[in-house]
Amino acid sequence: MGEIARIAGVSISTVSRVLNEKPGISPETRKRVLDIYKDIITLSGITGRHPITGKTNTIGLILHRKHLSNEYHTSFHNTIGVHKIAQRFGYHLLTTFVTDEYMDTDLQLPMIKEKKVDGIIFMGSQIESSLIQDTAKNDTPIVLINNMLKGKGLDCVLDENEGSVYELTQHLIQKHNHCNIVFLSGPKTWISNRERETGYRLAMEKASLQSKIFYMRETTLESGFNTMKKVVERFPEITAVVAVNDSVATGSICACREMGYPVPEKIAVVGFGDIEYTNFFYPPLTTVHTFAEEAGKKAGSRLIDLIEGGSNREHIPQTLRLPARTLFRTSCGCKGDH
Repeated sequence: MGEIARIAGVSISTVSRVLNEKPGISPETRKRVLDIYKDIITLSGITGRHPITGKTNTIGLILHRKHLSNEYHTSFHNTIGVHKIAQRFGYHLLTTFVTDEYMDTDLQLPMIKEKKVDGIIFMGSQIESSLIQDTAKNDTPIVLINNMLKGKGLDCVLDENEGSVYELTQHLIQKHNHCNIVFLSGPKTWISNRERETGYRLAMEKASLQSKIFYMRETTLESGFNTMKKVVERFPEITAVVAVNDSVATGSICACREMGYPVPEKIAVVGFGDIEYTNFFYPPLTTVHTFAEEAGKKAGSRLIDLIEGGSNREHIPQTLRLPARTLFRTSCGCKGDH
């Protein structure tokens, strides 16, 4: 109403009386206010923004297509969490996917260009930092899930990556007496990979053991399968594998099975994520259970807080880190869940 009052040259209370059809306003003033109101309604119709609040009451959720396919379990539960919070606070959820090819262009996402959303959640480490930073230039509220851009003043929600992998690696060393342990990692640019690698390195250093790390362009079942064959060829003495996620871990177990190395008798394998089939896979996978839906809820709540706070409130970026739970199953050499 303030914008209408400014254009019409009247007070906000006058605008309120006109829009609520109250008496005591001259016909000329009433017509001028209503004409301006109709103009704003017409313009706001392009973006779906409320003519008074300027909001769309819509949250944008952006994922990389690879994140959806490679991390379906996590993506699904993240999205459910965001959706539940959006519903609770009266927001709609608009989801879109990007590819490497799209991010190589200078094109702006339609939901941003057309101002269809009040804020955006970027999900996963696969999304290029340049796309996120370009979006941030528009003063659009942003929250990241499983990603972090240091020094950019953006809020993020992360898993307990480093500590969880440290615990897994230490378990292999202390409980099962492994000395030759390989870490199968994804791209160094992904924060989750870097933090999990750090946990592995710290556990190996504490035990005075040499770190052995293989980097993969993708963290899929196929990449785990192919990389595991290279690991055994290069390090035939290897007795344990810490995989950056469950897809890589199950791919590694399949490769071990094909090469005639029983798991865990010959090579122990552990993963990260606790995706749906890991407890029914053979052998059941030792892994880290993450609370993906809760991460989505935290991200949604934080984004709505930023939207509702507006530009007048000082923005102090937050890093929210969710605890995780290690599940010891038989793929590491344990007898069952504990």
